[in-house]
Amino acid sequence: MFMEGPMKMSLVDYVMDIGLTYLIIPAVTVGFGYTMSGKGQIGSPAGHQR
Repeated sequence: MFMEGPMKMSLVDYVMDIGLTYLIIPAVTVGFGYTMSGKGQIGSPAGHQR
């Protein structure tokens, strides 16, 4: 992301870059949580809980 630093980016590019980062972080953490809960495992029994 900041290849040349935020001072050389336009304000719109900077806001879009920061916004994209803040949207990616919760998407990744929700994905990890879903996977770790066992619901994302292929072949696990439907009623199986850890």
